[in-house]
Amino acid sequence: MDDLKEKLIQYKEITEQIITSVKEEQEEAFVKLLTQKQALINLIDASNYESDEFRKVSSELKLLEQDQILIRLIEEKKKFIQQEIKKSKDKSNALIAYSRNFNGYNLINKKI
Repeated sequence: MDDLKEKLIQYKEITEQIITSVKEEQEEAFVKLLTQKQALINLIDASNYESDEFRKVSSELKLLEQDQILIRLIEEKKKFIQQEIKKSKDKSNALIAYSRNFNGYNLINKKI
C-alpha cells in the first residue's frame, strides 16, 4: 500500500505541475509533464493493485478533484484560444473584404 501511495503522491505532484504549466502557458513543460504522467499511469496499471486499495488512496489524496480542476482549466484555455483564432480570422476577413471593395478605387486619379 505504501508503494501505491508513493506513486499516487507523485501523480498528484505531477498534476499540480501540469496545472501550473497550463496557467503560465508553458507548452514545453506541459508536454514533458504529460509524458511523465502517462508513464506513471502505465506503471501503476502494470502493478495490478487492488481497486479498493486504489480508490481508498486516491480518495484520500483527492486525485479526482485535482484532475477535474486540470480538465476545467484546459477547457478554459482551449475556449480562449478558439476565441482568439476566431477574432484573428474575423480581422483577416474584414481586411480582405475592405481591400476588395476599394481595389482600383483611387481618389488621386479622380477628375474633378
